[in-house]
Amino acid sequence: MKNLFTFVCAALFVAVAATSCKNEIPPQTIEDPTFAITITAPVNGTLTVKNGETAIATGDELPAGIEITLAAVPAPGYAFDGWPAAMVAFEGWATTGEGTAKFTMPAAPVTITVNPFKETTVTIGGVKWAKTNLGAPGVFVAQETDFGMYYQFGFNVGWNAEGTTSVPAGATIKGAADYGENGSAVPAWGQGPCPDGFTVPTVADFNALIAACTPQDGPKQITQETKGDVIGTQFVDVEDATKILFFPRAGASQNPMQPAPIENAGSADAYWTAEATPTWTGGFPNASFMTVGTMRAMPCTMLHSVRCVMAPAE
Repeated sequence: MKNLFTFVCAALFVAVAATSCKNEIPPQTIEDPTFAITITAPVNGTLTVKNGETAIATGDELPAGIEITLAAVPAPGYAFDGWPAAMVAFEGWATTGEGTAKFTMPAAPVTITVNPFKETTVTIGGVKWAKTNLGAPGVFVAQETDFGMYYQFGFNVGWNAEGTTSVPAGATIKGAADYGENGSAVPAWGQGPCPDGFTVPTVADFNALIAACTPQDGPKQITQETKGDVIGTQFVDVEDATKILFFPRAGASQNPMQPAPIENAGSADAYWTAEATPTWTGGFPNASFMTVGTMRAMPCTMLHSVRCVMAPAE
């Protein structure tokens, strides 16, 4: 009887255990919720969105809490003009550079965009001109009244009004010898120090500007104007008075071997073209430049301003 009781109890234990195992709920994986991201591509430039090194496309779904990086790059002739206020309010928002930022993905769908890129050129006489002078190589100054930096013809080193260089290591002012005997080594100046997509203007570019601002009847629309406390030469397209270019009278270095100080700032302007001339002055090869709406030639060694134009489409 004892053995029978033991057997029954053991069988009952096994049955209960089997039933318990059979009814156990298997573990389940619960995924983090994800949220849609919509990217509105800009006109006249690009907007890149990433998580780490992984590119994110519109329509992707992402979990909250990950870091999103942004990079807005305008096309030549346009400039970055900030991020929408709604995006700046995102959690973890931080501007990391010109046209770059990051934020933390929220627990909600988001739309990513960039403020419209602002145009930095104006077309007059069929030529697209930068609205502001060249500062350091490859960089336009912010305001049309800013003088920018000064350059010797054919060389891409910018000097400021105090005669210091934007490229301190080994930069020197060029003399006649740097242009070769009889001007044999005068460098060709195409893009020169202008940003990608731009070139130093030709004589023809300046002549087209002057012609477009000279009506058949009536006075030239090329005048001396003062903006703030800066005097300059203003060009107004006679066919469209909304198209205006202002060239500040930034002066120039009249002594090619002494870059400082810049002379005639506020009373004269001197803007290089890309073209040397066959003429010489005082033993120096000459190059063409524009001053107060007229074309002249002066020694290549002088320090003049540069206003770039968009490179012709290939």
